[in-house]
Amino acid sequence: ARRIIFVCTSNTCRSPMAEAFGRQFISELAGESRDDRLNHFQVISRSISEDYEPVGSPASTEGVVSNHYF
Repeated sequence: ARRIIFVCTSNTCRSPMAEAFGRQFISELAGESRDDRLNHFQVISRSISEDYEPVGSPASTEGVVSNHYF
């Protein structure tokens, strides 16, 4: 599988939202295409540091609210 990795500082806002959008985008492309390679993508998000938020922290309020509008 090919990986698409979205990275931000603490993985509580930007990269999880980008991961969700990326999954949706790949899913829509795969649905419109006969190219089976699109079904073999793994979309994930990661942080560059645990200094800001501990691992397993919930999504930020800003991220949840802004994601609601898309």
